Amino acid sequence: MGLIEELAAHLDTESTRFTLGTNLALNFMPDEPNTCASMVEYGGVAPDYSFAGDLPVNENARVAVTCRSTSSATARTNIGAAWVALQRVTNETLSSHSWLRCAAAQSPFLLERDAQGRVEYRANFDCMRRTTST
Repeated sequence: MGLIEELAAHLDTESTRFTLGTNLALNFMPDEPNTCASMVEYGGVAPDYSFAGDLPVNENARVAVTCRSTSSATARTNIGAAWVALQRVTNETLSSHSWLRCAAAQSPFLLERDAQGRVEYRANFDCMRRTTST
């Protein structure tokens, strides 16, 4: 399972607000439903190497979570739930990989109103995961 799929499955399990494939999409924001979330992986920093090997031991990815709703309060509440749930990923196994951390890069913020006037909030995360399965 890929990095973003592992995090999305965790978010689905940890919060009743998100259901993968229904109101939580990976790598795009769907047009419907009005109240939904997306998780997108984007460029992180260089991986970590050990002195003994030529392959990286950790990957350092960045993930953006965006929550949208016709209600600003709902979008803000949903991004807050995602922000807390993902930061709880510390020294644990998700799927088959060890995760060292998933840390918020900043507090959730108002991103924009989309073309249909729906409010979008975003939070960005710096994530560190072992490159090999546990």
